[in-house]
Amino acid sequence: MKLELKDSKYFLSANLYHNSITLSVIKKTSNFREAVKVVSVPLVAPGDDQVLIKNIYAGVNATDVNITAARYNPNAELPFDVGLEGLGVIEAVGKNVTTHKVGQNVITFGVNPPRAYSEYLVICKPRRSDTNSES
Repeated sequence: MKLELKDSKYFLSANLYHNSITLSVIKKTSNFREAVKVVSVPLVAPGDDQVLIKNIYAGVNATDVNITAARYNPNAELPFDVGLEGLGVIEAVGKNVTTHKVGQNVITFGVNPPRAYSEYLVICKPRRSDTNSES
């Protein structure tokens, strides 16, 4: 990803693919294959207090099946994203993020709402830095 600095904010250059894929829940059922659909969503640059993470792995978790079956949060409005845990690399940081940097490996867990079954995540500034950016 090529990042440029303009007006003190990072933005995605024209060379970046501006859509991302995500797994979206379209039907509440315990049959995971029937519950989800792969959709394309706009890829946005992180805000001042956010990071953009490119997912590499997403855990297969029973919680995700329980979410799609409406066992947790049965009143959730469709469609919504799913994926409790993931592992990725920071692709961009907002101007107020000082504890993390581009290229750093990170784990996402319990992002609200869960959406680790996405190609990219934009999340609020991580709470702590426990990872080694060189691994």
